[in-house]
Amino acid sequence: MYKIEKGIPIPTHRGKNSKYPFFEMEVGDSFEVETLDKTSGNTVASIRNCYHNVCRYNENLKDIKIAIRVTSDKTVRCWRIK
Repeated sequence: MYKIEKGIPIPTHRGKNSKYPFFEMEVGDSFEVETLDKTSGNTVASIRNCYHNVCRYNENLKDIKIAIRVTSDKTVRCWRIK
């Protein structure tokens, strides 16, 4: 059985914390992520998913646009373009 509780507020600012520095970036800034597995596609997907989740729940980031590129066998770079 589950206990039903009343009056518990929903936390605000969902998505405020991110392991990537989207909040600190200005147009033209970038950061590099080292891939941990054999394919960089998983790292690109991780950055993209985190970006979309952060932007979905933060009104101040709705207009930010990023570009993600594989820069070598072991690194992926993310730029803020807008």
